[in-house]
Amino acid sequence: MNRKLWSIARKLGVFVIPLVFVAVTVPTVLAYAYDGTDPHTTGCDLNAFTPASRSAGGGTLELRFSRSCLTGWARFTCWNSGGCTNYTLWIVRSNDGKQEIQHVTWPATTPYGASLYTNQLNDSGSLVSTACYQGYFGAPKYCTASY
Repeated sequence: MNRKLWSIARKLGVFVIPLVFVAVTVPTVLAYAYDGTDPHTTGCDLNAFTPASRSAGGGTLELRFSRSCLTGWARFTCWNSGGCTNYTLWIVRSNDGKQEIQHVTWPATTPYGASLYTNQLNDSGSLVSTACYQGYFGAPKYCTASY
């Protein structure tokens, strides 16, 4: 009887091991498929949260993260009554000394209460992302904590 159980277990292993491999690798591969895409049109923003934020340039700078897509992006919301103008917003992903950046340069005015966001980057596994904001003409650079 033990020999029969062992034979069944071996046959199941042939199917189970590849399924486990696929279950572990597919989310990471899919996350890379979202690199450079809009978090709103892909639906990645539907379950997003903000792991890090800070005040910057008359507004709020946020690092946004999607659990379902395993992606991150930068979002800036203007709280200046006259609007926010002339700034660059970006997200940078780092891993083992390599960096990937998505940025938006916004020379026009972002109205009070409006948000601007970057495209998204994969932020799964050992990858770490940070959102940054900098106004033009030598203005200070602001970055969130990494996640």
